[in-house]
Amino acid sequence: MTAVTRLRRPAALMAVAALLAGGATGCSLRLETPPIPLRTPSPEVQVRDAAALREQAVIDAAAAATGTLAELESATAPERLAALGGIYVEYPDSTPEVPSAALAEAVLAATQGALDAALETDDASLAALLRSIALGHALALDAAGLTGPGGEPVPNADTAVPGTTLAELARAHYALAFAYEAIAAAAEEDERQDALASQALHRDRGDALAAAAGETGLRAQLYDVPADALTDAEARAAYAAGLERDLGDAYTRLAIEAASEDVDWLLAAAVEAAGRAADRAGGTSEVPALPGLAGA
Repeated sequence: MTAVTRLRRPAALMAVAALLAGGATGCSLRLETPPIPLRTPSPEVQVRDAAALREQAVIDAAAAATGTLAELESATAPERLAALGGIYVEYPDSTPEVPSAALAEAVLAATQGALDAALETDDASLAALLRSIALGHALALDAAGLTGPGGEPVPNADTAVPGTTLAELARAHYALAFAYEAIAAAAEEDERQDALASQALHRDRGDALAAAAGETGLRAQLYDVPADALTDAEARAAYAAGLERDLGDAYTRLAIEAASEDVDWLLAAAVEAAGRAADRAGGTSEVPALPGLAGA
């Protein structure tokens, strides 16, 4: 029995060797295990990764810069990068190529890049995140006295925002116009002139929104102004800042979910309102990392 076994082993080894040799000379030897497929990131992952690289570029530029924009971006850009899931690394030993630019240039690129990417992706939640990122950068640019992307802060003729929503925005502007009129009546000199200018701006903005909504008579409505909001300059400024902040929040929420044709004007209106709120609050500006998103 043992002798037979010993004879069969060499025979079996020779058979295997013959098969392998045959494979090397062109005979068809089919391996049962398929080759490992190459890892290809999905379109959503590619969009996220491009946005993450732009955020890392902002972080790197902010670390090497000083001033308001550097302070704001150093505090908020890491949170945006984390929300994107960090930078996608295809292989453990690969090194991502982070673009290098001056801070303002990097922030502008991150802002416009996020807006463009939001229009390209079919993922609604990713699009909302990208628009929030763009708005956060735009608010930081505005707080630093720089101009970011965005159109005129009034709707186009082809707006997809419902008429009822436009009417609500018009009422908010008229309420602010009414408040500034009351502030002007209680104020003097420069404060009074500033309040009158703001009153005219909000009246005209309300008119434009009411016309787009097909509404009339909204300006004639009475809007309440608490008496304690007019007692002194500090109270008046705080009251106006609160109303402007609420208006900016309303525009922000709309901009995050808006149709493509409405993003520019809603973003511009949100940034403008935030800037007015900061001015009324003494120049301080609160810039959230992800404005308009839950928990931001």
